[in-house]
Amino acid sequence: MNSTSLQLDNSHALDMVIKKDNSYYAFDFNMDEKAVSLHSDILGKGEVGTVYSINEGVSMCEGNFKTNDSSTAIIHNPFAPTISVSLCFLFSGTLNFGLDKKPEHIFENGYNFIDLGKDISTINELSKNSNIRSLDFHFSEDTFTEYYNQLLEAEIVTFPLERYAYNIDIKSFNTFLTNAPLLMIINQIKNSPYSGKANNLYLEAKIFELLIVYFDNINKLLKNHKYIEVKNISRYKEKMEFLKEILNQPNNPSLKSISRQIGMSETNMQLKFKAYTGKTIIQYHREQVLLNALQMIQANLPIKEVAYFSGYSSTASFSKAFKKFIGLSPSEVLA
Repeated sequence: MNSTSLQLDNSHALDMVIKKDNSYYAFDFNMDEKAVSLHSDILGKGEVGTVYSINEGVSMCEGNFKTNDSSTAIIHNPFAPTISVSLCFLFSGTLNFGLDKKPEHIFENGYNFIDLGKDISTINELSKNSNIRSLDFHFSEDTFTEYYNQLLEAEIVTFPLERYAYNIDIKSFNTFLTNAPLLMIINQIKNSPYSGKANNLYLEAKIFELLIVYFDNINKLLKNHKYIEVKNISRYKEKMEFLKEILNQPNNPSLKSISRQIGMSETNMQLKFKAYTGKTIIQYHREQVLLNALQMIQANLPIKEVAYFSGYSSTASFSKAFKKFIGLSPSEVLA
């Protein structure tokens, strides 16, 4: 990623601390003109995170944490001056997020959320024995306010920010599966083709585009998502989460076999899943498979192998489905 000429300060590395076995640890860090590299033997050998300056008031933090069988958490310092709002994307693993050091909301790989942790400590409790890959965009208060006011003027957003972040009806954060348009924008931000002032302008435009697409997805969620009553969400949550695990696999199980696995009728299962996720079972499965395929292709795996792993009988049928959903063919993603 090409860096801007803006100077980074080490306060980025002081925004977070690690909690393990009721003890607290600081990140070690190295800083150069491009980035701040975070290190911690607790979360894996070598570099476990990198913070880049995008432009004034905006930074991007890539995390790659490995946990063992002990409880491990990353806690945000509520007095840190550099962060007010964070847009968080989880690419692998599971974390339990909460405010005021109370983890209450589970997010799985592929999902995202807004962290409004200003003036209050937030906690990311990491799942045990796992590899957590994440990417967060951190905004200072003044910078995010400027962005949000422009989004309000353009009628991209129509509610206070808190309404977009947290749904009081179901007492949970608004979240959705990070889709192809967002993944493409993130990839463009990480791989800017420019330098100098042109890079600054390019990245500022991409951050705007990221926020527009993100809040457009939340608008659709708020408009179309039909929630089950709170008491029924908790009642069916375990089964719905198990169903998601099944659907995250590339094979194509029948609805009949799935319903038997989770102990629900096909009709009830489909209705509850649509209410729980906002998507049909078939839609969720297809999108998850193709998003996983996109990540494999970006990791330079052969297209033929990706098609086979994704459950397609031929490269041609895979490429057709991939282009319809992603908007680019597999070979165009690699170009």
